[in-house]
Amino acid sequence: MYLESLQTHQFRNLQDQRLELGPGLTVFEGANGQGKTNVLEAIYLLCTGRSFRTHGLIECCRNGTESFSLSGSLQWEPRAKPLAVAYQAGKLQRLVYDTPRTGLEYLQESAIFAFTARSKQLVEGAPEERRRFLDRLVYFFEPHHLRELKEHKRLQQQIRQVLIEQGSPALLRSFKQPYLTLSKRIVGRRIALIENLSNEAQQLFRQLFDFPLQLQFTYQIRNGSSVDQYERQMERIEARERLFKRLMMGPQLDDLSIEHGGFPASKFASSGQIRAFVLSLECAAMQRFRSEKNTDPIFIFDDIDAELDLNRIHQFCSFMQSHGQVLVSTSKHAIIPANMLNRAFFVEQGATRLERNAE
Repeated sequence: MYLESLQTHQFRNLQDQRLELGPGLTVFEGANGQGKTNVLEAIYLLCTGRSFRTHGLIECCRNGTESFSLSGSLQWEPRAKPLAVAYQAGKLQRLVYDTPRTGLEYLQESAIFAFTARSKQLVEGAPEERRRFLDRLVYFFEPHHLRELKEHKRLQQQIRQVLIEQGSPALLRSFKQPYLTLSKRIVGRRIALIENLSNEAQQLFRQLFDFPLQLQFTYQIRNGSSVDQYERQMERIEARERLFKRLMMGPQLDDLSIEHGGFPASKFASSGQIRAFVLSLECAAMQRFRSEKNTDPIFIFDDIDAELDLNRIHQFCSFMQSHGQVLVSTSKHAIIPANMLNRAFFVEQGATRLERNAE
């Protein structure tokens, strides 16, 4: 799977132009503030219908405008398919073969992983960041997961209203039963994902980044200990939920513990190690995706030279050479050896110029 082309129109500071892309490793070079991250954001937005930088897509419009559009061709055997997104009047339209798609439908048209400035929030951020990260990974293997999350959120709101209004036990149970069923499924998938990826992530952590200490991921259920005991544990805290008029157990309250050498990574790991944690977990997920889907997802790595030394950058790029389409940005010229590159672009004042094409 790879994006063959990208056409931009009125997107941030980028000039309106068409880029011819391809499989393999592609680098976007240029000084800071020239538009490298904007190119990667445009690719991500075209493939997902979402930005990795903002929820307010009006920010993606070029200064002085209130609309933008992106289009391109995604190669996913056996054929290429045209994708397009257009933002206007506060709404984003998503098109595949010129046919409108809902947000969830559009997400299923491609598979793209991204490491960006926000990715370190997996370790440094609030539990919500870790839950969102897990759910995004689960989605790649079980697309119905996002639909069930949406339904679960609706049930949360209904139960919250019953608790606030002190509704009858029978009314509360009528909402709690489907809430329990969905909660167990969501939590079960998250735990299964972590168990499936942990060993591979640990191996990649050592192989790619040369860090010797043990990396450990543990899923933490709020007010509970296991999925097997979920129903009994939820019944146990129901009286407290009625007293405090809020839900006290559910996947929206859980967390992911990340430890390095037996200590909390958020407190004791260096910034470079934190980047390595996240990259190792994402690479493990991409390995599993390749195994199950018989294709590689697209991978975006913004600012590859930040907080990783040259040897680790080279090790990582060497590993990713065999992993389909990889698109990275850097402010340092020739940081990636030419023999690893398929294409190199130079970005200046929003204009993207092809500097090297190995094809």
